[in-house]
Amino acid sequence: MKQLTCEMCGSTDLMKQDGVFICQTCGCKYSVEEAKKMMVEGTVDVTGSTVKVDNSKELENLYQVARRAKDDDNSEQAAKYYDAILTKDPLSWEASYFSVHFKAMSCKIGQISNAASTVSNCLDTVMSLISQNVKGDENQKKAVEEVARYAKAAADLFLTASSNTFMNTDAEYRSRQVPDYYYRSFAAAGIAETLGDAISKYWQDEWACDLAIGAHDKAVSLYRSFQRTVKPSSLWFTAPIHGEVDGKASSAISRVESKKDKCRTIKATVAKKIAEEKRLAQEKRNKEYWDEHQDEKVKLESEISGYEAKIKEIEDNITTLKNELSPLKKEMAEQLPGQKDVAKEEQNKSALVTQKASLG
Repeated sequence: MKQLTCEMCGSTDLMKQDGVFICQTCGCKYSVEEAKKMMVEGTVDVTGSTVKVDNSKELENLYQVARRAKDDDNSEQAAKYYDAILTKDPLSWEASYFSVHFKAMSCKIGQISNAASTVSNCLDTVMSLISQNVKGDENQKKAVEEVARYAKAAADLFLTASSNTFMNTDAEYRSRQVPDYYYRSFAAAGIAETLGDAISKYWQDEWACDLAIGAHDKAVSLYRSFQRTVKPSSLWFTAPIHGEVDGKASSAISRVESKKDKCRTIKATVAKKIAEEKRLAQEKRNKEYWDEHQDEKVKLESEISGYEAKIKEIEDNITTLKNELSPLKKEMAEQLPGQKDVAKEEQNKSALVTQKASLG
């Protein structure tokens, strides 16, 4: 069966309007002559009661265009194409995250709180999709690392934009901006905190603990950045407001630090378990090897025993020689001029010390 496929995004959803064919996914237009050249064979499944068309090629093209837009930091195009992917592949962790991420990146200052919240809210779902649908630990690690990198960058960007807007407000009006600044900043820091929570929820590996700790470190850094900006010297006329938001930031920092400690404990436990498993595995391999090479083992053990016996014999001889050498050194020292007088004086000194002690 022939399909008309868009050369730009790979979509097969093209409609003829006003004498030209228009791709309903990306908007590209084709003349009738161009459309004829684009007719390609598609794989069609006609078994059962429905007809299914294989859209793998279309998805491949959409991913290519979406990733190009992502690499170019083209938020509008990236969000558009990842949305298109999501309609065809709802289990795609990549589309599930980046469709939300790039929409959030297009927000205005007043929309930061909501935009940051949408990013935070999708992270648990994204991590769940990675854990269930990505095959292989290394591939899962790479996927989580990519999401973590973009999510932390978004958190940084949102907080920086919020801080700049707040500090550029005239001082006399700045106090009115404290509540908005608080909500924006905490929503931004919340991305990093939620990221750490989602990673530690689905993985207990050492790499996951490191990524979770890194995300929580970023959250603490953002909360502290907020505290440094909202300071008494700049908000002396709004001390009650400052005290309230400063206290909330301190509570948030304590909460995240506690989560980091839990991740460190898990990491230490996992590392200990892995080390023990490696030790037992090595012992098993050693046993299996020597079970197959018994004659070689007996021979080597005999040679080792022989060398150990020779070493002990040499050590015993050294001890005997040292014992014989000691009195010779003493005798030689006593032959030196004045040494006998020095020895006598030392004896007299010792006797006097003893006598003094007895006199109390």
